[in-house]
Amino acid sequence: MPTNDASARLDLPYVAAGQLQKHVTINEALTRLDALVHPAVASRAVAAEPIDAEDGTLYILPNAATGPDWSMRSPGELVRAGSGGWTAVPVPDGLIAVVLDTGALILRRDGGW
Repeated sequence: MPTNDASARLDLPYVAAGQLQKHVTINEALTRLDALVHPAVASRAVAAEPIDAEDGTLYILPNAATGPDWSMRSPGELVRAGSGGWTAVPVPDGLIAVVLDTGALILRRDGGW
């Protein structure tokens, strides 16, 4: 269902008229775009949450992912390292990503990879 709060395909947040701290909304949208434009995923097989991932590093969580943040998330989620933590990135169907550790190209379809 379309809303006035976010874009239709990528669910990027819109800045509301009169909104305070507009930079928070803009930065959230830019961070999501950073993950979704030409996504290069480090791995979709690594199950142990890395403790030293560089900001911007992407992973697709496998079954039985472990770690303080990853273990609370669902298999198949795209997560992005940033500021010492992990953020789930909503992924629309039709997104193509490269998995760097295998060289595979994968497609998001019907909610799965």
